[in-house]
Amino acid sequence: MHVASRYVRGATGLTGARPTKGFRRSLILRQAAVLFARQGFPSTTMDEIADASHITKRTLYRYVTSKDQLLFDIHDTFASESLVAGISSDMDPVDAFIALVRRHVEIVTEHQTEIGVFFEERKHLSQERQRLVELRRDAYERYAVALIEQGAGRDVFLDLNPRLVAQLVLGALTEMYHWYRPQGDSTPMEFADRYIDLFLRGIARERRLDVPSLPAGPLPVRLDEADMSPGERVRRAAIQEFARRGFHATSMQDLARAAGATKSAVMYHTGSKQRLLEEIHRETFSAAIAALRSVSGCPGVSPSDELFGLVAAHLRFTADRLDGVAVVNQNMRYLDGPAYHRVDELQSEWKSYFEAAIMRGIEVGSYRNVEPDFATRTVVGMLNSVALWYKPGGSLTPDDLARVSTLLLLHGLDVRPES
Repeated sequence: MHVASRYVRGATGLTGARPTKGFRRSLILRQAAVLFARQGFPSTTMDEIADASHITKRTLYRYVTSKDQLLFDIHDTFASESLVAGISSDMDPVDAFIALVRRHVEIVTEHQTEIGVFFEERKHLSQERQRLVELRRDAYERYAVALIEQGAGRDVFLDLNPRLVAQLVLGALTEMYHWYRPQGDSTPMEFADRYIDLFLRGIARERRLDVPSLPAGPLPVRLDEADMSPGERVRRAAIQEFARRGFHATSMQDLARAAGATKSAVMYHTGSKQRLLEEIHRETFSAAIAALRSVSGCPGVSPSDELFGLVAAHLRFTADRLDGVAVVNQNMRYLDGPAYHRVDELQSEWKSYFEAAIMRGIEVGSYRNVEPDFATRTVVGMLNSVALWYKPGGSLTPDDLARVSTLLLLHGLDVRPES
């Protein structure tokens, strides 16, 4: 989980010569993406998009027919660029994996705002357009799965679940949109090379593929609805509605209907939607921290086992609180300034458990001298991405997922000896 960073990249207004139709359309999409990122898809009007693009609303409708089309076309700005450009079918699997990672990082860093908007607002697309997006996503994911299967078949990659590895790697790379800063010290390709090193070599000095089961602590007891106070029922309803609709698209009347209460009762128990959103964030992070604390720093536990325990604890938590994690991952940018900073402190505490475990492994010589902050971002990115596709109750348990995730982090994919 993470507090969504201010990933908005600025847009440039029209100046100088009369713009071409293609340039104007690109500008409209860019301005729409910036507005959607700042204030959410439901709260942004076509009038605001026209004003930001320095055109009339009538002119805007010559380029797009609806906000739904705008959101879909924003997806096209990065999805239409081939993510497998320059990767041939006869390439060595390791070389193909390297090329895939570099291309993915290039797309994420070039289209940071658009990718952030799409992943956090795509629930508002029409069903038909959501299906088109899913078909594109599935085709790209199948390519990555086939690449990993090919590597395992040639005995150059570890024989892990190829689909799961592809989802974890691509998810971690995409999550980069939350924290990448163009003005930072590292270039996109330098970050890509760090991902490549981590996903091919892992962080462990010695390869040990038997990650043992480590109890990941009990989950907090969940109240039955009959035992909930009116305020707790409102919060549970808000978690479900915010996860399904998004914060801005959910009205107080929607919350009242979902909670089986009157609108005035909802107002009495919550005060405001903004206050309710902060309470959900604080409660979710606090419970997630408690889950990590239960397995952190246990005497006699190796760094690798501790990392497995932390990953398993959080994935168990995610499976149990999927809606709450979705609210945190997709709606945090709507917290006001003071609330944002209060939640950010909790987020930093949650993240610190993973970073401390990695640093302990480096200090005792179990891990290579990797950058703890980057390794932590990679772990967090993998865990956050799981919440987008994991289905609790299926054949893949949280602990199964934790074992594959931990093996990938510790040992990487490449089984060939280092030159």
